[in-house]
Amino acid sequence: MSVVGASDFHDRFRTPDRSLGVIIGSSLNKIDSFSTGDVAAVLREVDGTLNS
Repeated sequence: MSVVGASDFHDRFRTPDRSLGVIIGSSLNKIDSFSTGDVAAVLREVDGTLNS
């Protein structure tokens, strides 16, 4: 598991296999799943942060 910190992100995202995704909001009582397109968008942002 990798932990990526960025000022652009507020919520917590889990993408265990880079195709499924879960978002955990600022309240741990709020957990939602992502669509495939949303997972891809989050991973593009994270990959861009890691590679910059």
